Amino acid sequence: METATKLEVPYFPIQQPLFVNAPFQGFEAAKEKAGQIYYFALGLLILSTLACICSYLMPNCSPSFRNASYLSLVMTVFFFIYAVTQVQRYEFPKTVVHFPDVVPKSPTFE
Repeated sequence: METATKLEVPYFPIQQPLFVNAPFQGFEAAKEKAGQIYYFALGLLILSTLACICSYLMPNCSPSFRNASYLSLVMTVFFFIYAVTQVQRYEFPKTVVHFPDVVPKSPTFE
């Protein structure tokens, strides 16, 4: 009968990102997440639109299903608007320009 031996795994420390790149990496991660939310909302919008079209075209569709599909379309439109605003927030960030309080005078030649 064999006994189990101890398996040794080498430890490789993970290098932390530089402090300078940390805000940029956070911005990129937030931008990517906003894009994922946008595509998820777009897929939901397409599916709920198809559900509304199918419920409208089916002659024997129950009114409760039709109302639920309309309600889901309205909620999805609001979610899609939210997703678009999030994408615009990260695609076109506001740039803040700080002007100095005292403007230096131009040199005078006497």
